Amino acid sequence: MTDSRDAQVSLPAEGSHPSRPSTLGDLIGGFAASTPSHAALVFLENGEGPGAELTYAELHRRAAALAGELERRGLRGERVLLLLPSGLDYVVSFVGCLYAGVVAVPVYPPRNNWHAERVGVIAHDAGAKATLTLASLLTEVRSRLAAAGSEAVEALIAADEVDFDQPGFVDDTIRPGDLAYLQYTSGSTGNPKGVMVRHGDLLGNCALHAAGVGLTGGETQVSWLPIFHDMGLVEGITMPLTLGGTAVFMPPTAFVQKPVRWLRAISRYRGVFSGGPNFAYELCATKVSDAEAAELDLSCWRGALNGAEPISPRTLRRFAEKFAVSGFRPDALISAYGLAEATLVVSCGRFGEPSPTLHVEKRALEQGRIVVGAEDGAGSQPLVSSGRIRPEFEVRIVDAETGLPCAPDEVGEIWISGGSVCAGYWRHAEATEETFGATLPDRPGRRYLRTGDLGFARDGELYVTGRVKDLIIIRGANHYPQDLERTAETAHPALRRGGWAAAFTLEEGEGDPRLVVVHEVERTERKKVDPAEAGLAIMRAVTEQHGIDVDLVVLVEPAGVPKTSSGKIQRRACRRLLLGGGLREVGRWERPRAAAEAAPTSAGVPG
Repeated sequence: MTDSRDAQVSLPAEGSHPSRPSTLGDLIGGFAASTPSHAALVFLENGEGPGAELTYAELHRRAAALAGELERRGLRGERVLLLLPSGLDYVVSFVGCLYAGVVAVPVYPPRNNWHAERVGVIAHDAGAKATLTLASLLTEVRSRLAAAGSEAVEALIAADEVDFDQPGFVDDTIRPGDLAYLQYTSGSTGNPKGVMVRHGDLLGNCALHAAGVGLTGGETQVSWLPIFHDMGLVEGITMPLTLGGTAVFMPPTAFVQKPVRWLRAISRYRGVFSGGPNFAYELCATKVSDAEAAELDLSCWRGALNGAEPISPRTLRRFAEKFAVSGFRPDALISAYGLAEATLVVSCGRFGEPSPTLHVEKRALEQGRIVVGAEDGAGSQPLVSSGRIRPEFEVRIVDAETGLPCAPDEVGEIWISGGSVCAGYWRHAEATEETFGATLPDRPGRRYLRTGDLGFARDGELYVTGRVKDLIIIRGANHYPQDLERTAETAHPALRRGGWAAAFTLEEGEGDPRLVVVHEVERTERKKVDPAEAGLAIMRAVTEQHGIDVDLVVLVEPAGVPKTSSGKIQRRACRRLLLGGGLREVGRWERPRAAAEAAPTSAGVPG
């Protein structure tokens, strides 16, 4: 058996991880002794109450019993897949792995062949030796893992059939620098990679996030986010447990099917903190009726966190206006930025302090410069801060091509050091060095995490403008795809609003790249929409707002634009689907080539 600790590095000196307690198990065990009957977990299986509960005493007992089972099977130090649906058993399995010194690998039961293939890739990459699942899923999971040739099929454990009355086990030798779990990336550009999250990273990030937003002990937090994803696992489940609070959660599908369930859970359980990507707020503003909003009491909600990159000011305004009748306060809208490679959060807003909006000149932003403009200026663009940079991190803005620091008024790649930056990617030394090993000439010996995100810092706030690899460059001007997508979605009533489009380019020969917009249509409009009419409307709107022409508009079925588990648009995956004929098309419109060749742009070449 290989002890995974031997492959890990110690926490960096600049990290701010607590020496005591050193693990999540230390904290849960403490709360099990001091507040045994306090609800630790409440799971709403269908998004509605009453939910299934576990107190701190019950959570500790079950997790320790499961840890004992893992210990008896000789799995300490090994990687174990978590292949369970959202629920209490998932959390018990995760905590039980941490108790046992087992490296958890959070994933999700395969739902289709594509997902089964991805799980197989993760199982192989992690070198998983066992799998935790449910008794009802044993046959399917065994078949899927066997087909993938994974060793994890050799030890299948039904987490819901463990004898919770058997002697428990908690490994008291675990150190903050020991590996806790592997958080696999979405894998939108290739095979997923496992971020190595240490016990100290997990506790440190929860502590800095809680302090940043202003959370205190014993409070209730609500989440619908996938708990195999970093935001759902750390913010939705782990952070409330580190504070002795209550984590109320539901399956993501329950929220997507009926968004008001999220808000009802906050109202019913008096949640003080809850968050999600921008699309979640847009979905609520669009799908929740006025009558439903009037029945809610959201006055308890002190922190409504928006974790998108970047954040839409229009969505924030719509949400605040829609739920004012529910007692929701606009100053509860706060924002954050983070990524799995830093455990989760890097910057965040604080209760009662709404994230500021900066108005910048659009033309300068296209050239990678920040020039503050007038709020009502015709050429200005609002950018919402992604929160104050936490003092545990050093954040630098760097020219992605030269590797040199940017000037204060320049947009560059966000580089991060310190805090809860993780150890690297599991068994991917080259990718670890490339992503986690960047250096700057003015800080010799200090290593930085290259996030791949573009942005700038101002007055201690971090502003995220887009992804390095998603940036659209046409005739020397930078265009952020999310800006084009937001313009497109308002161009025609048949188009879905709230983040259901992907804008990207196709390179053809030596000329300018062709601009493509793939957009979902409303379910009721699939058979009625005129692709030519919608395509022309999108082209006119983009040309008017951004000075560039759209060459191809592809309308697709609802859920036809690929997204990550956290709701981020997978633009490169969408491009591959388009080129491979894999999009579920409703129709398309293409700008005539003669018109494209007649003039470089209908709005002229930018100066």
